[in-house]
Amino acid sequence: MKGRVWRWLLGLVFVGVLRATGTVTAEPAEVFSFGTANLQVPLTNVFTLRNTGPEAFSVVSVRPSCECLEVLAHPAAIGAGGTGNVEVRYVPDKVGQVDYRVLV
Repeated sequence: MKGRVWRWLLGLVFVGVLRATGTVTAEPAEVFSFGTANLQVPLTNVFTLRNTGPEAFSVVSVRPSCECLEVLAHPAAIGAGGTGNVEVRYVPDKVGQVDYRVLV
């Protein structure tokens, strides 16, 4: 189907070292499916990061895996037991199934 994009998947990947006593999770999930989308029509998603550890951590880098992804916002740090949002905009530029990532 010309002009349609299928099965857009966006993964949020955590890169870094966390203390054994703490973890970070993404909500609603670490992998988000945009489903079927139209070419060149922007889509956004907000991943909520939750720090379940006893200490704060810094978010030193948030990098998309392709030029079709743009990180609109992210926290500089997340306190112990706190949350922070990573907002991502995706502009579909290819037809077919793709798998892109945002490295945090």
